[in-house]
Amino acid sequence: AKINSNKNNTTYKDEYSKIKDSYNKRSNHAKEAWKKSIAENGRSDINTKIAKLKYKSAKSKDRADEWRHKVGGKKTTTEEIMGYYNASKYEDKAKKLIRKRG
Repeated sequence: AKINSNKNNTTYKDEYSKIKDSYNKRSNHAKEAWKKSIAENGRSDINTKIAKLKYKSAKSKDRADEWRHKVGGKKTTTEEIMGYYNASKYEDKAKKLIRKRG
């Protein structure tokens, strides 16, 4: 980010946010859906809880992918495995709430 900010005559913060946003492809959309659900239904609604779990799942996958990219994409790391493991747990909880909702 520092090199790009010097090349492009932009701030470090802008370049860093570009890099960070490129890793958050899944979770940015899920976070918007969660915030929209909070605004429409409130925090205690079951649809909001489902949206939050989907966001947490997407965020875990994004972090795992980011970590894999940082180590060169060849190794399977504990951080990556745990990211996908946690994502599957959040997805299972969301599916359980969907069944409960009916």
